[in-house]
Amino acid sequence: MRAPLLLGLLLALAGPLPAEPPPPADAALERIQAEARVDRLLELSAADLRAKRLDAALTHIEEAALVRPKDPVILNTKGAILIEMRRFPEARAVLEQAVAADPASFAATYNLGEILTLEKKYAEAAAHFQNLETRFGDVPLLRFKIYLSLRLAGDPTAAHEKLLTLSYPGDGAAWYFAHAVDQLDRNRRAEARRLIAAAEAIHPQDSETYHQTLKDADLLP
Repeated sequence: MRAPLLLGLLLALAGPLPAEPPPPADAALERIQAEARVDRLLELSAADLRAKRLDAALTHIEEAALVRPKDPVILNTKGAILIEMRRFPEARAVLEQAVAADPASFAATYNLGEILTLEKKYAEAAAHFQNLETRFGDVPLLRFKIYLSLRLAGDPTAAHEKLLTLSYPGDGAAWYFAHAVDQLDRNRRAEARRLIAAAEAIHPQDSETYHQTLKDADLLP
């Protein structure tokens, strides 16, 4: 039990030891932790967005953006939140940054079209979604959006032509919801409701987007 006393005496006689530099920070570990934090913030923001906790969603995504300010996924998520908050000019600016960061991003470019729809600029929305179709190919959601935008823009002939490009059963929820709108035009509300219920039973995950689109356009039967 004497060793600690002896060591202390020797250190006292030798005088103060020179201060050792702190160990270097583990940059790799810090980077991994930061990335994990950002991923978690993205998850939280997406969950808040789905639950319509929009202020919380925006807080989380802005915190993530402090770490990765030019990340197109973060920018698109922020844009989607701002759309839900009806802060369209801010949403457009953020989504344009997302497209600039990743010109091949479908989601951010699509969401720019969503702003046009919500602003009731239906002719512009139709042109926007048609441009997306030329770039990204045959996507049932885009054909539905083009059909609906043309209909709301007051071009029934072009809208009907687009409706005919949707096929059953391959185009899934897009076919059901487009034909539900068509039935509404024919004043067949019960049939429109039946088609929507069928879509939500058969394609529950896909139907959410279409259901929200009809709600935004005041077209739910």
